[in-house]
Amino acid sequence: MALKHSLQLLSITAITFLFSGCCISPIDEDIDSTQVRYFSGFTIDGDELISIQAADPETYEWDTITTIRPSTRRSWRHWYSGATPIYRWSRRVHIPSKYWYNDSLVISIDDTLVRTINKVCHVRMVDSANNVLRTYKQPLTEEELRHGDPVDIFIKKSNTKEHLNLQLLVD
Repeated sequence: MALKHSLQLLSITAITFLFSGCCISPIDEDIDSTQVRYFSGFTIDGDELISIQAADPETYEWDTITTIRPSTRRSWRHWYSGATPIYRWSRRVHIPSKYWYNDSLVISIDDTLVRTINKVCHVRMVDSANNVLRTYKQPLTEEELRHGDPVDIFIKKSNTKEHLNLQLLVD
C-alpha cells in the first residue's frame, strides 16, 4: 500500500514538473470541415506564453502561428494539485492553407483531380522554454476535469505523439 501511494506521488510530481501544461482541445485526429480550430488547455504558470505551431509540409519545420497567455482570472485549484493554482488558456485559431496537405484518396478521371477526401495538418503547443505540451486522443469530460485523477486520465487518454494530427474535410 505504501509503495502504491509513493508511486502516485512520484507520478503527480513528474507530471507537474516535467509537463508545464497540457492541451485538451482539439484532440488527436480531430475532424472538421473548417481550418478554424478551438485550442484549449491548462498550465501551472499564469505568466506562461503558449505557442501554437504548425508543421510546414514542405520544409518539415515548426512555424508559430499564434501565441496565447493563460487567463489569470480563470485560475482554479484542482483537488489533486493542492495549493498550486491551475490556469486555463484558450483561443480559436485559423490554420493557414499552407500547413494542410493531401493525405487521402484522390479520385481522378484521366489524371484530372475530382476530389480530395481530406487534408491533414500537424500542430503542437509549446511553452516559452520550447517544451511540448501534452495532448489527448480522447475528449475529457467535465467530471474528469473537476474531480478525476489526472494521472489515471493521462494514462488512459493521452496522445503518445508530440503533435496532433488534425483533419480537414474537403468538399
